[in-house]
Amino acid sequence: MPTLNHWELTGLFLIIIACICIIQYLHIRCYVLKPLARLEERYRQIFNNSLNGIAYHEVVRDDESGEIDYRFVEVNPAFEELTGLKASEVIGKCNREVLPEAEQAIFEQIYSQVAETGEPDRREIYSSTLERCFQVAAFSPIPNFYAAIFTDTTKQKKYEQSLKDQSAWLETLIEERTEELREAQAKLIQREKMAQLGQLARGIAHELRNPLGVISNAVYYLKSLHAKDEGTTREYLSIIETEVNRSEKTITDLLEYSREPVPIFERTDICELLQKILEGLSTPDSIQITTKVNASAPAAQIDDRQIGMVLNNLLINAFQAMPEGGNLDIEISQQDDNVRLAIHDTGSGIAAHNIQTIFEPFFTTKPKGIGLGLAISKTLAEVNGGEISVESTENEGSTFTLILPRAEETAAPTD
Repeated sequence: MPTLNHWELTGLFLIIIACICIIQYLHIRCYVLKPLARLEERYRQIFNNSLNGIAYHEVVRDDESGEIDYRFVEVNPAFEELTGLKASEVIGKCNREVLPEAEQAIFEQIYSQVAETGEPDRREIYSSTLERCFQVAAFSPIPNFYAAIFTDTTKQKKYEQSLKDQSAWLETLIEERTEELREAQAKLIQREKMAQLGQLARGIAHELRNPLGVISNAVYYLKSLHAKDEGTTREYLSIIETEVNRSEKTITDLLEYSREPVPIFERTDICELLQKILEGLSTPDSIQITTKVNASAPAAQIDDRQIGMVLNNLLINAFQAMPEGGNLDIEISQQDDNVRLAIHDTGSGIAAHNIQTIFEPFFTTKPKGIGLGLAISKTLAEVNGGEISVESTENEGSTFTLILPRAEETAAPTD
């Protein structure tokens, strides 16, 4: 067997080393580089085709100021589409060079939170510049590098807000319908009560009016017999007559309240109606009445008989509130598309705890009466399309305000 010299051994060794390197390279290429290339290709496909915007950042520090910023290393096409920022415009630049000043602090806070905790962070943000909502998920795959994934949630937020608005609208609608049902139920209960009260009132009227009529006729006869008598007999006959009339009025009020009023609307001059009511009342000499009528006050579209009863009740109450005398001021004017009539007295006023209940049936603070006058007045005002309210200060007086619908203007006759 021939002996190899030094150079031949060296060459053989080099050949063996070269073969080992080639085999190692082929092994690395086959089992490492190709899988890495496939992984990179997969990553690239995911990165480029993702519907979510992705931005990859590198942490940079200013050597002079020590401030930290985040440089764009790479962005995907979805990022460009969502933000309108092109890769060529942002790659190599820092957040503070690219983002609007109002939004820089938001991302610095997100990235610093990830840096401090080492945990991914997810935030909902609103870009006032883009007028869009985003969900931003930030994480650090390796130290000093950050990835941010942007998901456009603008439509989702709009849908959510739309659902909230519809939910609120439905809740409001349900509350309104529930309130309407409560009112309808209350009206049905009130009608049932009125029906029962009507039956009771008609029974009382039938049973009491006949004997009251007999008493009234007897008083009239006795007064005619004692026409010239100025003594106690005639005085007591007058008392009996007064009490009979008061009882008749109580029965009339009870019957009136138990009925469901049906107005007959017609054009009515409120000034003339008021004057007619005042002429029919016995005004105490100690009460001074002042009437102020605004020239623009329109006519009202009402049932004059029913509203006449309201005015009659309000005026009588005002007289009774001033037993020692006082001033009664009446003002008629226009309020929006309505007629406003205010009656102010300088009487004793109404206690604060009674203001909310004075329009309720059978409520009264008077020693006589059953408390139906204001309840009837409120009902009649409402069925005529109006409303009645009161303002009062105890010991200073009260103001009752009646609002009525105005009448349509009649066209002037043409030749």
